[in-house]
Amino acid sequence: TGVNKLPQRSRSITKERHMKKKWEYKYPERLVGAMVSEDYVLDGADLYFVHMTNGSYPKAGIYCVNAETGESKAVFETTDFLRVIGKPDGSCFYFTSLRGTAYCVTKEGEVLWKKQLGEKAGAADWNVVLEEDRLYMAQDALYCLDPKSGSTIWANDERGYGSNCTILVEDNYIYHAKSGKHLYCAEKATGKTVWTYGDEEWCRSVVSVDAKILCFLNTHGKYLFLDKQD
Repeated sequence: TGVNKLPQRSRSITKERHMKKKWEYKYPERLVGAMVSEDYVLDGADLYFVHMTNGSYPKAGIYCVNAETGESKAVFETTDFLRVIGKPDGSCFYFTSLRGTAYCVTKEGEVLWKKQLGEKAGAADWNVVLEEDRLYMAQDALYCLDPKSGSTIWANDERGYGSNCTILVEDNYIYHAKSGKHLYCAEKATGKTVWTYGDEEWCRSVVSVDAKILCFLNTHGKYLFLDKQD
């Protein structure tokens, strides 16, 4: 009388669904404890990815696992340091190594070309941009390569410690950053530097905000908003 009772919850019986394992993939024995790339390529049921041992004697490669059957195979193996599968283009992968080497490898494992970026071996940027007839990679400088042959079309003159920043190609310009140095804009056709900004910057990514503004993300938690043309 006058007491409001809380509505009782209806009891519903839910059946637990147990996931069934379809197959299991184990790393090759020599790659136990390997680092697996964050990027991958799914081609139909075939999953391509990179993994590598983390030690004094590296062993790395591109591997393929069929998502339907679990069957695996080594597509390409090397003693170089690989950490990404790079950019796919039809039947090829374009990627760089931590020793500063650029590769073009088919999905069958054939090396179409291999090129050392820069005069000295050093960590190449893992970021790769592929256009129809141009491939952009970075090590001691920003390089524009012919995707078919690996030959150098141009190399930007902003040389330094290397980089670990995304490469933004937009309209007639390219935006990038040198590790521990400055941010810069280069002409897409020639690689000539248009402008530079800052010093001792450590930027990991650059994005286009709108038609006029760029945003660089500094690893120390700083956002830099810049005018694209000045």
